[in-house]
Amino acid sequence: MNRFDITVVIPTFNAEKTVGRCLESVLCQRGVTVEVIVVDGGSSDNTLSIVRRLVSANAVIISEPDQGIYDAINKGVSLAKGALIGVLGADDVYRSDILSIVKAKASGGKEIIAGLTTIDGQQRLDEPYRAAALLSGIPFGHNAMFASREAYEAVGLYDLGYRICADAEWVHRAIRMKIPCLKVEQVFVEFGTEGTSSTNPEEIMSEAYSVIQRSFPFLSQVEAKTVLHSVRRWQRIELVNDIFRKYRNISPLFARAALEAFPHLQDDGPEGFHSRFIAPFRRILSRLSPGG
Repeated sequence: MNRFDITVVIPTFNAEKTVGRCLESVLCQRGVTVEVIVVDGGSSDNTLSIVRRLVSANAVIISEPDQGIYDAINKGVSLAKGALIGVLGADDVYRSDILSIVKAKASGGKEIIAGLTTIDGQQRLDEPYRAAALLSGIPFGHNAMFASREAYEAVGLYDLGYRICADAEWVHRAIRMKIPCLKVEQVFVEFGTEGTSSTNPEEIMSEAYSVIQRSFPFLSQVEAKTVLHSVRRWQRIELVNDIFRKYRNISPLFARAALEAFPHLQDDGPEGFHSRFIAPFRRILSRLSPGG
């Protein structure tokens, strides 16, 4: 039996500037029982004193060296007693009463509920939770995601081989395992920009290519980069055509993901030749024929 509706795991490290506002956004939530788990990496500033001043006696506070943010998150997830588990960065804040909405949307099974995220006042451009997301990054903001305990038990913890993109890799696993996801078109989180993932763009991209290769290990890093950059429209989408032809018969999942991400590929191959040339020619003939 779950003791709380929702557990919020907050990883911290030297976050004295932001952690107070973050915690207050959790503690002010109404209509829901919330467990707060703060996992600190051994802060040398006033982070822990701020946390202890704000949280209730039954909150869980851990402070010890760790292997990075996802190690801290894994510790919190492993201890969570809530029916749903969310992760909130120490420089992020929840919108008012958003947790009660999450609770109301939950079905009580193996599931994910995800909302929208704002970054510097601008709404994040999310994408559908489907196979096509396996060729991209995480389809929604990780800190706007709540997964049930059953979903975490099925998918597992975060892979510490990824320092920044373990959240995307976790969601990709969930997609491959067909864990259902309900997308709520409402802003859940205001995302902070002082964290690791916001300040290391080169490392983000390197890990993003690797995450794509985790789903499709036959892709080279160059091919994974081409696919990702084409999805984001950073380069001409026609550059994926040869990659699609090369692997579409090897992996049905890759073929489905590519066709979802790049609709123009529907006209690739013999069927594409038919739709581009034969079918139009037959339509012309039918109009010219008697009674056409």
